[in-house]
Amino acid sequence: MMIICSVGGIAAEIITILAAKYPETVPYQWMLLGSFFDGLTGSFTAGSVLSHAYTSDCTPPSKRSVAIGYLHSCLFTGLAIGPLLAGYFVKWTGSLLSVFYVLLGCHITFVLFMVFITPESLSKRQRRLAHQKHATQQEAAGPVPEYFNPIMSRIPFGKHIRGTVHSIRTANPLAPLDILFPAGRENKRLRRNLLILAFIDMIILGAAVSAGTVTVLYVEYMFEWGNLESSRLVSLTSMVRVLVLVGVLPLINYLFRARKRRRQSAESSTPLAAETNAGADELDIWILRAALVSDVVGVTGYIFARSGTLFLVAAVVTAFGGLGSATIQSALSKHVPADRVGQLLGAIGLLHSLARIASPVVFNQLYAATVETFPQAFMVLLAALFALALAASFLVRPHGTSVVPCRAWDWKC
Repeated sequence: MMIICSVGGIAAEIITILAAKYPETVPYQWMLLGSFFDGLTGSFTAGSVLSHAYTSDCTPPSKRSVAIGYLHSCLFTGLAIGPLLAGYFVKWTGSLLSVFYVLLGCHITFVLFMVFITPESLSKRQRRLAHQKHATQQEAAGPVPEYFNPIMSRIPFGKHIRGTVHSIRTANPLAPLDILFPAGRENKRLRRNLLILAFIDMIILGAAVSAGTVTVLYVEYMFEWGNLESSRLVSLTSMVRVLVLVGVLPLINYLFRARKRRRQSAESSTPLAAETNAGADELDIWILRAALVSDVVGVTGYIFARSGTLFLVAAVVTAFGGLGSATIQSALSKHVPADRVGQLLGAIGLLHSLARIASPVVFNQLYAATVETFPQAFMVLLAALFALALAASFLVRPHGTSVVPCRAWDWKC
């Protein structure tokens, strides 16, 4: 599936290169087709969900936030050095098109890496059971019309085409969200945790997608910065996030989780039980709250900063909010059984897609409407959203305080 996500990117880059190199033959309108292919195969959102699902399959709950933090640190490293490398490529080659050749090479290298090096996260038996379960659910969604069987039996690959058509016919775009609503009164706290964490995750993702671009426009307008200064701002915040995710988060996890478990293992006369997904613990919740506090404080600093230096200080404070994006993904995955983590992350991916559509429209339109009167208006909205997310985080209950153990996962199938 991760390979499919990259295929759309490869098609988009090829179309962009052809449109730039042969504008008479391939007009620039064809770049819309490239974007269509990229979106059709899932693009960044599906790739992010799949990488988180793969990481969840390969790591125990106690180390999951650190592993996801490493993924996010790689992303922010690319955001930090990517624009710099692109500038150097343009300088060395004298052509902007060289950047797109490099991007195409990166996509192809990733596909080859996934095909020949990266192993499957699940065993053959686990994959077979998952396929059987999915087939059972598809059959339960609605029977294939009887008149369809004779037609499909007479054409090549009829069985596969029949399954595809049946899946499309019975598809419900909002069906992935069912996992956020586990049935049963005993799952009331679980249901509340999932919904609140999903809401907070949407705010964090929406802010990351939309606020960055508007912030660059804001600093260039307020402080009369050029591309160099605004690029330094992006690089500074990205590198601080990398240091936080690579250094601070693993240290916190070791001091307050790994060392505690190691001490319990040494003091216990019997081996400790294997780790299972039993919900987020207190450490996850407090890391998330601390990250949201840094976001609120940093964005509030944006509002009142009237010099570039103070704005950079606020940006560094905001960068510590990077702890939240990794922690909340880990916390969400701990609330469902291991075999349903992929389904949960699919629901989160759907919410991410909605946030990626709505949040840029809201923030860009707000900034455009208020730039001449009160340009900080979008930051006020951003700070209010982070404050709301912080308040909501205090409604999340760690699994240790639950009256009813997380024993039953009664989702409607």
